[in-house]
Amino acid sequence: MSALRNSAFESLYQDKFPFFNPIQTQLFNAVYNSDDNVFVGAPIGSRKTICAEFAVLWMLLQSSEGRCVYVTPMEALVEQVYMDWYEKFQDRFNKNVVLLTGETSTDLKLLAKGNIIISTPEKWDILSWQWKQWKNVQSINFFVLNEVHLIGGENGTVLEVICSRMCCISSQIERPICIVALSSSLSNTKAQTCLTAIDILTKCAADIQWQRFLHCTEKDLIPYLEKLSDTTLKETLLNGVGYLHEGLSPMERCLVEQLFSSGAIQVVVATRSLCWGMNVAAYLVIIMDTQYYNGNIHAYVDYPIYNMLQMVGHANRPLQDDEGHCVIMCQGSKKDFFKKFI
Repeated sequence: MSALRNSAFESLYQDKFPFFNPIQTQLFNAVYNSDDNVFVGAPIGSRKTICAEFAVLWMLLQSSEGRCVYVTPMEALVEQVYMDWYEKFQDRFNKNVVLLTGETSTDLKLLAKGNIIISTPEKWDILSWQWKQWKNVQSINFFVLNEVHLIGGENGTVLEVICSRMCCISSQIERPICIVALSSSLSNTKAQTCLTAIDILTKCAADIQWQRFLHCTEKDLIPYLEKLSDTTLKETLLNGVGYLHEGLSPMERCLVEQLFSSGAIQVVVATRSLCWGMNVAAYLVIIMDTQYYNGNIHAYVDYPIYNMLQMVGHANRPLQDDEGHCVIMCQGSKKDFFKKFI
């Protein structure tokens, strides 16, 4: 707590916890001792909002007239943060904490008097799109955007627009607006494809069959590997296993597809989202799961059936095989459902 270097700030937390947790500690200098933009990706329950509070406290240290906007897509969280920050910053430090209503004329008045403005993305979008006319929008010092992982959800475009707009405003007025983005950490599908490929090769090594999936010489692969920037992909390809994800360049994806289609490598691990964009066919397709995490509703949902059928359809080499095979790894309760479509 002493790192705050302010007894009044320390009193905000002393009765709640004796010290900051590891995530808050790691981020402390970035959000409390600098004006740099910060992205925080951490699990739910890690108290990321405290990191946003560090930024607010830093702003108050720099200027008693500093102004901050806090935005979150969750209406319930908006109310919760408003009540919490009203007690922390208005009752204790006499800073005006206001909650936008969605009614433009009322919100303009709230914006004019507020030091800390709390809003949903849609309400801030309404106020900020005419930022050239409204000077109070231009006077924002800190912009906190929570639940950034929902940017791929139904209202994700609004999150993206308001964040880009704040960057644009900062550039136009030639004054920095510090952006703190908070997100829950989700499974990284790009990393998962790589890890799955490595797991397959680890099993091969345990069976003392290092290159069982490589059907060409290493010398034949060298011209292809020299074109790759992903060192892990180079290593897995040398052992006959490739992977495809959105982080690879079009040239790298094309190269992996060519090696697989030619038979030089025997295994390719791909992300779910590439099932429509892959130009490959195989004797065997293994679908490792039938659900994905939907950040918009904070739950796991089933793959659309048309995506499942597209994945199954890659087990199709009519000029090479008499039949194709597909293995679907799913919950037992879903087995009969998928049988109806296959």
